[in-house]
Amino acid sequence: MIYLEVAAIKSQKLLESLQMYVEVMADQSSEAHTVEQGIWDGLLKLGNALLGEFFAHHGDGNTGPLLKLSDGRQLPKRRLISRQYLSIFGTLHVKRMCYGRNEIEAVPLDAKLNLPKKKYSYLLQKWSLSFAIHDSYKETADKIAGLLHIKLSNRTLENMTRWVAQSVEGFQKYHPPPHPATEGPLIVAAADGTRVPICRYESKSEITSHKDGSTIGKQKVACVGAVYTIEFFYRTVEDVIDEIMREQVRVLSASLRKRKKSEFSCIFFVRGGCLVCGVYHPRFKIDY
Repeated sequence: MIYLEVAAIKSQKLLESLQMYVEVMADQSSEAHTVEQGIWDGLLKLGNALLGEFFAHHGDGNTGPLLKLSDGRQLPKRRLISRQYLSIFGTLHVKRMCYGRNEIEAVPLDAKLNLPKKKYSYLLQKWSLSFAIHDSYKETADKIAGLLHIKLSNRTLENMTRWVAQSVEGFQKYHPPPHPATEGPLIVAAADGTRVPICRYESKSEITSHKDGSTIGKQKVACVGAVYTIEFFYRTVEDVIDEIMREQVRVLSASLRKRKKSEFSCIFFVRGGCLVCGVYHPRFKIDY
């Protein structure tokens, strides 16, 4: 159990330390981005302490020698068990009183605060997967490490995806259907498939043994589906022709811009520790 008084004192000291840091950096006329990074790092530490203070307010979940369940059963108290809770602010160790007979059957504090089964907080999972749906697992891990100073492995992010996927069916089952008055008259069912490379431990000769160029054993198809309603979208023949012509103009314009890329291109280089962007032309000479 995190004692409330100790947690409160720690939070107060970190806040005072952060305020002192700002004053010192102001006296030194430090660069703004350096101070910004220092404040962010200090806020992460302060957030971790405040979250620890929150847990301290709830104690260890001890409800007495017996815990009465909703089905009428009573479970005896067993012992305190510590668990890790990894939030966006860092790791906390929380001790909770556990109940059960031959094994742990109930942890009141976990149920009261809706703690996840694994150590990763729901907010950390949400932020991590919001990156993972657009980037690779490695890129996601790099972003989380850069922002929150938390190291997540590719396997951890893969497991997070599986844990969240297990909740989809239950969410759909109990999620109330939309009101008919808010829906459109047309129902659209869409599906999209993409091939996903498979990483295997077989030798290269085994993987490339298909002479016909097929991808058997190399890829799997991942499908994404959606069902929604829309309103009627009325268009005249002139509207369709106009849209086709505008699409042709867009394609032509894009092709012209593509040809220009051989003449003008954007480059990035470092000067004085800062990233500088410029437009390069073959006739220009850039001195670093």
